[in-house]
Amino acid sequence: KDLGLVSTFLGMEVSQSPGLVSVHLSHYLSGFLDEFELSNCNSVVTPFAAGTCLVPDGHVLSSTEASRYRTMVGKLLFAANTVRVDLSYAASALSRFIQEPHANHYAAAKHVLRYIKGSLSMGLVFKKQDVINLVGYCDSDWAGDKVDRKSITGYVFMLGGTAITWKSTKQQTVALSSTEAEYMALGDAVKELLWLTQLISNIGLKLNSSPIIFEDNEGCWLLSNSSTY
Repeated sequence: KDLGLVSTFLGMEVSQSPGLVSVHLSHYLSGFLDEFELSNCNSVVTPFAAGTCLVPDGHVLSSTEASRYRTMVGKLLFAANTVRVDLSYAASALSRFIQEPHANHYAAAKHVLRYIKGSLSMGLVFKKQDVINLVGYCDSDWAGDKVDRKSITGYVFMLGGTAITWKSTKQQTVALSSTEAEYMALGDAVKELLWLTQLISNIGLKLNSSPIIFEDNEGCWLLSNSSTY
C-alpha cells in the first residue's frame, strides 16, 4: 500500500517539495519543553551562556532532580544525534555528568532548553545539486574540559552544502599543546572521511572533486603534511 510521501520518521518531521527535503524536530522539541514546563520561557541565542563552567559546584542534585536531569540530557542527545547539529557540543558536555549531576549542570541544561525555545524549526535542508562535493570542518578546544584538562574534538562533514555527519567529544588523552590537540582531532576527522568516501562509493554516488577538510591550526597542518609524522 502506498502511504504517500513520508511525513514523520523516528520522531523527525520531514517536508518534501520539488528539489528540496527538510528535516526537523519541532514537534518532539515542543513536547520536550512542555515536559519540563519551559514552553513559555524566554529564549536565548546560544546553547550555553558565555563563560559557562561545568566544573561541579558542590551542590549535588537530589535523586528526583538527578533523574530529571538524566532525562533532559537523553532527549538532548537524541536531538543532537539526529538533526540538531548545533546541540552536539552542549549535549556531549552535559552527558559527562549524568552519574552525579550538580546544580550548575542542571542550570546549564535549562539554558539549552531556552535556546531550543527560540530555534524550534531549525533543522537540515537537503537541496538538489548539480555539483556534489564533500567538505569537512575540523577543530579542537585545547584543554577544554576544566575537570581533567582533556581537549575537545569537533568536526562536521557537509555533502552538497548540508551536514550529513558530525561529532563533538572529549579526547582520550591529555594533549600537551594546541597543535597536538588539533592533530588528534584531525586524525578522527580523517577516519570519518575515509568511511564516508567508502559509503558514498557503495551507494553509487560520484563526487565532482576530491573531499576537503578545513583545519585552522598551522602547526597541525605542517604535521599532517610531513612524511615523518
